[in-house]
Amino acid sequence: MTIDKSSRKFLDNLIGSTPNFASGIYTYDHIQKAFRYNKSEMHRIISQQVKNGMLEYAAQDESDDSDFGVVLAQNGLKYKELQRLELLERWKERIIGYIFAVFSGLLIAYITYAFGWR
Repeated sequence: MTIDKSSRKFLDNLIGSTPNFASGIYTYDHIQKAFRYNKSEMHRIISQQVKNGMLEYAAQDESDDSDFGVVLAQNGLKYKELQRLELLERWKERIIGYIFAVFSGLLIAYITYAFGWR
């Protein structure tokens, strides 16, 4: 999961602010006024973060399909922790790959030495 600078700033702003509805909903008007985003930039960032699972669209009621704001999803609330865990996982894979490369090199050297192949 990679997050660009503007999306990171957007998520930090949302996490640090209070939602304007009790159920954790941030309306588009609230986001625009509080964080001074223009409409196109805000919608571009929001749609990308919904695709990434960081945000969820919020509808006014169950029968209405139109959305009027967003809610932070669990991935959005904990994105820094998720990035850190992903980075640790990548380093584990690199270290394991390095260890197996060294081990296989030593094994090949031993086999060639044992059979006298040079």
